[in-house]
Amino acid sequence: MDKLFELSAELTLDAAAFLHGLAQAEQAARAATVTLARLQSTAASSWSAVAASIQSATDRMKEFLALQGGSAPAPGYATGIDYVPYNGFPARLHEGEAVLTALEAAQWRNPQPSAADAASIAQAVAGALFGMTVQMDGQTVGQLVTPTVSREIARQTGAMKYAY
Repeated sequence: MDKLFELSAELTLDAAAFLHGLAQAEQAARAATVTLARLQSTAASSWSAVAASIQSATDRMKEFLALQGGSAPAPGYATGIDYVPYNGFPARLHEGEAVLTALEAAQWRNPQPSAADAASIAQAVAGALFGMTVQMDGQTVGQLVTPTVSREIARQTGAMKYAY
């Protein structure tokens, strides 16, 4: 009977140790699952970067072949390109598009108003204001200030012909 009691105690202890080991194994399996998911995500993004690099190299090779008279067609830029990266850069042009010289492109990127622009703006403003009057106390402002301006000119220049 003592032997049976002893074996029963050992089985109970072994069962507790087994359950503890099982919990540790479950924890390790969860950690491995998380690590595996991270590894899978990293591998996917790495492969995406590799695929993008391969695509870029393929595109450059097509451009090179087009420059060398190879069979690859020049790339099209239907949506435009704001800077040509090197001399001899191949491109397909489309009806209605325009190609600028380097000087024209610089002016297009940094427009500077010209004297003609300023003159046309001044002319437009003058045309818009022509015939308009500004009044103060029921009189035209020009009529109100003319005597004062004339007296000040006469005083500063000593010329009485400007006196009002």
